[in-house]
Amino acid sequence: MSYWPRFKLTPYEAKYVTKYSDPDDNRRGVLRRFYPGFLVLDQTTRLPTFAFNIARKSRVLGLSMSGDVAKFLITISDATGEQYTVGQLNADLLMTGNNLAIPGASISLSPIGISKFMPGFNNDIHIFEPNISLAPNQTLTFEGFETEPYGFNTPSEQQPANYRIDFTLHVYEFPGMPGSPL
Repeated sequence: MSYWPRFKLTPYEAKYVTKYSDPDDNRRGVLRRFYPGFLVLDQTTRLPTFAFNIARKSRVLGLSMSGDVAKFLITISDATGEQYTVGQLNADLLMTGNNLAIPGASISLSPIGISKFMPGFNNDIHIFEPNISLAPNQTLTFEGFETEPYGFNTPSEQQPANYRIDFTLHVYEFPGMPGSPL
């Protein structure tokens, strides 16, 4: 299982927000949000992308994924060109723990055994440490690539090559920071 790092505000963030909402303080509390996304590889979409963009200053804390993660290579970058992966990375390498979508995986290491019933389900979260800090309206882009290019060259009519991963971004938002709406 992943650990949740202790949340701390930087001195700059603490000028504008508090860790928790307090009616006696004129600063807003930090918001913990979850944003869904997905990537689909098929015969028409060979290089899928997902752009994450919110109006507030934010920090991306973690990433959880499910689906055909063994079929994807991904890159994570922001609008400034900063890369958060070293080149194209197998999506399943970001996740620890069990994932039955990985060829050869046959046992469940899940403490509750849910992976036995939901192939492709991963019960762990990738923690970005340090968090990915995004300025207001800055875009974080996820790009997907094929792990096996030959899989799309000759798909059978009965079994077309369609792969999908769904993911959730775990985000801290900072309302009231300069450039951020309340």
